[in-house]
Amino acid sequence: MTVNAEPDGFLLDQQLLVHLEKCTTLPSPPTVAMRILDLSQDPDVDIAKVADVVSMDPALTAKILRIANSPLYAIRRKTENLRQAIMLLGLNGTLTMALSFSLSSSMHNNAGQGFDYTLFWKRSLAAATCSRRLSVAAGMGAGEEMFLAGLLQDIGMLAIDKLQPDFYSNLDTDQSDHNMVQELEKRAIGADHAAIGGWLLQQWNLPETLQYAVAGSHNLEFVDRQSEHFSHAICVAVSGLLSDALLLDDGGQSLLPVLNLIKESLAIDDETMSGLPETLNEDFMEVASVFETDLADYSLSEFLVDQAKETLLLRNLQTIQKSEQLREETQMLETRTRSLEEQARRDGLTGLYNRAYLDEKIEREFKMAKARDWPLVVMFVDLDHFKNVNDTYGHQIGDEVLRASAEILGTCIRNDDIVARYGGEEFVIILPGCPQNPASVVTERIINKFRNKRHPAHDGTEITVTASIGMAVMGEGVTFSSALELLGAADKAVYVAKDQGRNRSVTYSSTFDQSMNLDSNLVSIS
Repeated sequence: MTVNAEPDGFLLDQQLLVHLEKCTTLPSPPTVAMRILDLSQDPDVDIAKVADVVSMDPALTAKILRIANSPLYAIRRKTENLRQAIMLLGLNGTLTMALSFSLSSSMHNNAGQGFDYTLFWKRSLAAATCSRRLSVAAGMGAGEEMFLAGLLQDIGMLAIDKLQPDFYSNLDTDQSDHNMVQELEKRAIGADHAAIGGWLLQQWNLPETLQYAVAGSHNLEFVDRQSEHFSHAICVAVSGLLSDALLLDDGGQSLLPVLNLIKESLAIDDETMSGLPETLNEDFMEVASVFETDLADYSLSEFLVDQAKETLLLRNLQTIQKSEQLREETQMLETRTRSLEEQARRDGLTGLYNRAYLDEKIEREFKMAKARDWPLVVMFVDLDHFKNVNDTYGHQIGDEVLRASAEILGTCIRNDDIVARYGGEEFVIILPGCPQNPASVVTERIINKFRNKRHPAHDGTEITVTASIGMAVMGEGVTFSSALELLGAADKAVYVAKDQGRNRSVTYSSTFDQSMNLDSNLVSIS
């Protein structure tokens, strides 16, 4: 048996391949998982499409929200809805986690009578947890994908169980002895479950990274070392070794060599590696809770944690420092590229997003909010009497006030909100998925911070520049026909705030149009 790097995929014994292709009971993804697979191959996939599919399964939706609020994705603010969860996990991460949950159900339903499914499922979850944590520790940037790869690395055993229902029950060995089981598989049917699992994932049309990670999980020699998939295969392979070592009650004699192998093969730095045992224990607890499975057998005792830390800290620092230097250089180049892309979106003076990016973002958020019936808030923030600042103190002080104003606005919003400089002394804030009451709290916070801010002038004096805010809310029975109309409504509201004495916030009402005869292209006064 070998793994072929050509598009044909994984080469299995021809007779075995015939039996596999004729077997109608092989594991297969459920309906939701199939739709998720289709989305994963769609270059135009967006939050709305993912939300549509995930929301088809209420249990899956609940699990996605639960994982988003778990310590695995520790954040200060609670994730309250599916949109926020998807933004936190990212599209790719959401697809992968949803696929993990869907396939876990499929794998459970395909378990045979003579097969120790409990052992299989616990090891799969433990290996998936280790694979995710190790990929993050190694800076591979593919945590969720590697969780799925770890989860699926032994799925070929389910295929063998369906092909020969008595195969594992007739083995004269403990099914927890993974190496021995693998050898007996090869002797009996000409291939082990890793190669068969890689072939199965190829039939499901999963990404090649997953195919090769599973196929190479017990046979790294079958994956080209120059391949882009090799590092992922290493991660999955050592995660399986780590899971097996954790089950052995031998005082850490098996565990410590595996930890050293992980450190060297994935080039994980000493500080990260020393904290790995405790972090893994926390991960096991959280994943066991989410997947409703007991993983206590895989946890590290306090003695082993201390022993592992001591051993790992004594490793050769010079080799790790070189690896760290290379990784830092790569990250520096990637950061520089992202920085250049980000600069094109930013206003040169304040550092906020510019008008061009605002126009693009508000259009996108409006379409998603309209289609999904999500709340959306737009605020127009206009500095009061700003022209007097420029006329009295000069444009240099005016620029300092604008920069300070941008900082104030930045401290009052969430990570997934958008604040942009609209032009001159005007700013626009977009709050996706935010109802009116929390948004009103934000406006009051902004108003108060502007009131209390003192800006130094050249002559030693301090000046205060207040702000007027117009807010337009889509949701709770209020709708708009376009993003431009929503933005115009916020602009009308800020005009009313100015007219009522400035230094306040006003929420748009349709009565403004009749009373003031204003149109959507109105430019707010200072």
